[in-house]
Amino acid sequence: MGPAQAIRTCFAKSLQSSGRASRSEYWWFAAFVGILTTLTPAVALESSGHLTLNALVGLIMLTPVLSAGSRRFQDVSRSRWLFLALTLATGIGFSLSFDLRTVKYYEVTALQLLGFAATWFAGLWMFSILIDAPSSGPNSYGPNPLEVTK
Repeated sequence: MGPAQAIRTCFAKSLQSSGRASRSEYWWFAAFVGILTTLTPAVALESSGHLTLNALVGLIMLTPVLSAGSRRFQDVSRSRWLFLALTLATGIGFSLSFDLRTVKYYEVTALQLLGFAATWFAGLWMFSILIDAPSSGPNSYGPNPLEVTK
């Protein structure tokens, strides 16, 4: 699956949590989202100095990103609930581990370090699942997207 088809597929299936997403579908879409979320703040700050556009893009992309990630987890026979739990743990852990405006390295608490370590652990675990090879043949979430004939 190429980049344009992957982006179209992820938007078309953005309200669908069933089924499976191939590695190429997920990673082309992840690259698109990464580029979009990198460029949006620059454009928003250049034009008005506010990040309203960035927040709007983030809200629009939230559902397709969660859907694609949960379908990718299902492609490797993992539960979408594990994806959502790891996403939530990573997000909460990142936001609680450090307040970037006030961090001084000599004032970091043990709880902040624990949150930081847990965040990295959850993120690396999620990444290792996202890059994993798909389960061969059909699984409990549906047929292998690479073997489905159109």
